[in-house]
Amino acid sequence: MKTGKKLLAIVLTLVLCIGMISQTTVMVSAASTFTNSTTSAFYYYTLSNVGTGGYLTYGSSGFTVSKSCTKNSQNFAFMGNSSKKIMLCESDSVKYVGASSIKEGSKVTNSSAITYWVVLSVSGGVIIKPYANQNLALTASSSGVTLQKFSSKNKNQIWNLSYVKTTSDSVSISGNLSSTTIDYGNALSISSGTITSSLTILSSIKVSVLNSSGKEVASKTITPSSGKTYSLSSCVNTLSSQIKSLATGTYTIKVTATNANNKTATWSKSFTIKLTTAKINDYMQTYYDIALKNSKKSSFSGYCGTCVAYQLSALGITTKVINRNGNELYDYYKNLSKTTGGYKVTAYAASKYNIKTLLTNLNNEVSYTDNSYLMLGFQTGSDSANGQQYGHALLIYRIADGYVYYTESFGSTNTLCKTIAQFSSYYSSMSYEGAILFSK
Repeated sequence: MKTGKKLLAIVLTLVLCIGMISQTTVMVSAASTFTNSTTSAFYYYTLSNVGTGGYLTYGSSGFTVSKSCTKNSQNFAFMGNSSKKIMLCESDSVKYVGASSIKEGSKVTNSSAITYWVVLSVSGGVIIKPYANQNLALTASSSGVTLQKFSSKNKNQIWNLSYVKTTSDSVSISGNLSSTTIDYGNALSISSGTITSSLTILSSIKVSVLNSSGKEVASKTITPSSGKTYSLSSCVNTLSSQIKSLATGTYTIKVTATNANNKTATWSKSFTIKLTTAKINDYMQTYYDIALKNSKKSSFSGYCGTCVAYQLSALGITTKVINRNGNELYDYYKNLSKTTGGYKVTAYAASKYNIKTLLTNLNNEVSYTDNSYLMLGFQTGSDSANGQQYGHALLIYRIADGYVYYTESFGSTNTLCKTIAQFSSYYSSMSYEGAILFSK
């Protein structure tokens, strides 16, 4: 660079810096608008039109010129390099200052598509031309701002740039969960929250759910249609159906937002999915009732094998009803590797595991929410003649936190919950054969 050009660049930089330090309005040339090509901060200017005396303003009807200058919708920044730049407005509702088409008479609009501009110094201010057709220029009139054929004599095409402020570009996310504990089958709720980009528009938002091991179990990427703000609640709601299907446990909801200037922010909150006894009972009762209806019986009392068989069919563990006596079901399944419904079969013989030991080992490992069920088989059941001859069988839907949730063919209540100790004691009088774990 020659000495004269170096000196000019130094002078322009000093002019801009003085304006930034004092925060007063300083007239700047086109050259100094190029200093905001940094990705960390933007310089805002007002653009006053020489011909009309008005300020470039964004409003509900588009871009106009206004005699007064009091709004952030009249502050503009330029991002780019010395050959072409993107023009941005401070107003939250504006994406880019652009044109629907680059031709004479086109209106200047709040555009979702990027329009590149060239800013050139002239006597009395600057000319702003679309990069794609530099025979046109940004032109003010009483009816709005349009692209018109450039004329060096048209003062409505000359703009004065006055420095207003410098703003750092950043993304922030605020908000909280309505509750950090939700029932199984429910969605998360956000009490309040907003994703905000301070300067450039939001370009992408990724929302994900991580399990307790940090593994991503659900995710979605959103591309906002416009603007610098986005509802955190709307973002999290995109994963509602996936969260409703998650098993019980502890998870983290994570949101990462990125703006057009590649600035990012991350927000995360932990939450726990729990099952209430009432909800577990409702689930068990639903499939017990389906099984009873399909069996065409009025009651399963005295038909424990049928009770289990029709539940396995209703749950999709088997594709047809395998109707056996209670003391025959364990023997039927123990040598299978899979059921007709595609469930893996794991047998636990009584000779290796008594009831209490097995249930303790499988605590928090068996749950219908994870598509796993445990069937217990007994060679002899109650003291009745039927119990001694046909044995007994039952189906466990969930073992969690030391409790066993299961259905029973006899008694006034068909869905039951007992502690592991209570369950083991209650069935200790029956001759236990073993258990079958169905899992998918």
